Amino acid sequence: MTSPPKFKDLPEARSRTRLGGPELETISLTLEITTPILGGGTVSRKVDAVDFIRAASIRGALRMWWRALNGPMFGSAKTLAEAERALWGGATDEGGAGNGGAAKKVGGRSEVEVRVLDVTASDLETDELGFSHPAFYALWTAKAQNNGTPAAERRTRGTRFTLEIRTSRRADVEPALRAWLLFGGYGSRTRRGCGSLTIVRVPGLDVPNWLPTELSPAELKRLFGNGFVGPVPVAGDMPLLAGSALVCGASSVAKAEDAWCTALNWLRDFRQGKGSDPRQHARESGDRRPGRSRWPEADKLRRISGAGPWAHPPRADYQGPVVWPRASFGLPIVGQFQGRDANNVPYPNPEPGSYELRWFDTAGNERSRLASPLIVKAVSLADGRFVPVALWLNRAFPAGRVELKQGDNRSSRSRADFDQLLAPGDKALFGPLESPAALAAPRGSRMKIAFIEWLVALKKLRRVI
Repeated sequence: MTSPPKFKDLPEARSRTRLGGPELETISLTLEITTPILGGGTVSRKVDAVDFIRAASIRGALRMWWRALNGPMFGSAKTLAEAERALWGGATDEGGAGNGGAAKKVGGRSEVEVRVLDVTASDLETDELGFSHPAFYALWTAKAQNNGTPAAERRTRGTRFTLEIRTSRRADVEPALRAWLLFGGYGSRTRRGCGSLTIVRVPGLDVPNWLPTELSPAELKRLFGNGFVGPVPVAGDMPLLAGSALVCGASSVAKAEDAWCTALNWLRDFRQGKGSDPRQHARESGDRRPGRSRWPEADKLRRISGAGPWAHPPRADYQGPVVWPRASFGLPIVGQFQGRDANNVPYPNPEPGSYELRWFDTAGNERSRLASPLIVKAVSLADGRFVPVALWLNRAFPAGRVELKQGDNRSSRSRADFDQLLAPGDKALFGPLESPAALAAPRGSRMKIAFIEWLVALKKLRRVI
């Protein structure tokens, strides 16, 4: 009778998701958050004290970037959804015919296990945010509110954690992980650069496998194949990387926050920058504070809010039907007019009250939110430096209209299509709104063209794709 083998002589255990399934490979990276984390907790305006870097949140982000890279490969939303559930998991249902014509199950357990280990938390901030904060344009939602709600909690940059992914389909998962590392983030306001990421360099780590040595079509091709620089698909409701527009700063910098604030300022200046040149500046210079906006929304709102008189009469340049061009950057837009002059004296004639621009679907139902197709952030490079970028994802605008909402009231005269830069008969007071290339483009790409053209011409950015 032979003796049973000793434990030390047994072969190494094989890691599998299920009995008889393929062996798993492990991806392990130590990551660092390079810009503040805003939100992401279970309580509004709070950051969880425990378990604030959650595997489930990261899994959701990876699924989004997997769709952005792989969407064009599938002929229909149904086949894309089936492939996504097969990789990332989901409710099991009957799919198409398998071998022999038998129905196959789609979904069930995920082929990807995500774990978060060894979290080292950065400091928690609760202080008030002022307009002078260099990243206020991204963090303004954390500001204390007039109803007495204090400033929202934020984690400062510097949180570290180990991300461990176990999967039998590494080739499908790695590109999505790279896209999240470069263009995504953790928490809320990631499309405005919050919660951005980099890799902590350790001996033996192949950094160029994860981060680009530079931002160029060749490097994007190396990291993502055709998922980024392949044939341009028709834009739909789902954001895609193929067909997107990517521009970056002329040089990289050592600090992520410097690159982040640079990218934020591009968007701030396009929407609110002040100066004397109407071809380049969105607001008039003003006296001690920014002057009137050169965008059409304020004058359109005055015209449909009554006869006035208003503190600032509507300008003749914007007499046409309503358009809401800044809705292209995401909805809702919440705003109010100034009630006092530059000397803090109340206007003798008031302006219209507070307002919101919202998305209403084709049935007239109010939708809660439309995410921006634009990402502005600091992208981490393989040499440890950071470059500011603006990435406009390839995504169509949804069915429905942009409408004005004031209190509980809606005006039928306020309905306008998405991505309308100018109304018939209007004369643009801000140059990019009458870009010939943008106005000639199909609806869905006009603001993208106007914005990218302005960045390249005024900010001297380099167009990557």
